[in-house]
Amino acid sequence: MILDAHQQAAVETTEKRVLVSSSPGAGKTRTICARYEYMVTKLHIPASQIAVITFTRYAAGELRNRIGPSIGSSFLGTFHAFALKIIEMYGDRRKWSPEYLTILDESETRLDEDEILHDLGVKTRKGTWSRITAGDWEKFKRQTSCGMSDGITGAVMEQCESVWLAFRDRLRSQNTLTFDLILSEALALMDDPEIMAQLRARWRHFLVDEAQDADARQYELVERFMPETLMLVGDVDQTVYGWRGARPDLFLNF
Repeated sequence: MILDAHQQAAVETTEKRVLVSSSPGAGKTRTICARYEYMVTKLHIPASQIAVITFTRYAAGELRNRIGPSIGSSFLGTFHAFALKIIEMYGDRRKWSPEYLTILDESETRLDEDEILHDLGVKTRKGTWSRITAGDWEKFKRQTSCGMSDGITGAVMEQCESVWLAFRDRLRSQNTLTFDLILSEALALMDDPEIMAQLRARWRHFLVDEAQDADARQYELVERFMPETLMLVGDVDQTVYGWRGARPDLFLNF
């Protein structure tokens, strides 16, 4: 693989925490793939100890195609796929049956939410809200799923939390997860010191692509591992998921 001097420096660095910030078309994906190959072939890091994480399934597919068969037993996928992997491994500790999990899509999630909101008297069948507003509920969900601080406090927070707990209990009774709940459930499992110790022993090196679009919970998911090496690759000028909690400031402050 042909690399320029800057890419080569990123690939062969001996630093434990590395940020690769670049512009469109400058070879970020090429660099992260070359770094992976260097780790496996030159540093002799077992593939099974490496996690390659990105933000979209499309980007994950691109990385898999470029790295090829040498990806071996490494994990390669999105943040949510990585979190789901953790739930599949340890979800029974939180009363999930990993082999039968169902993931709701956005429309299905909305229908289940509405049922809970109706049952608790927070929202009528005609769409009228009581005690909280539609905006409060949306802000609370962002705060819960992305780690954003949206200013939900006091009685409004208590009401939202009661709805959220009822919603989560219903999903658990159906052995069903939403897209947003995948991350929070994985992080809850990682609160168990025994589970966290086993996870750290399994994945010790992380390469994160498209890191400018990661939110606070996704950063936390990786940082909890206290990786032996961690490389973030991205471009803040290409941040496109701010509306879903992307935190390019965390990328810049890494």
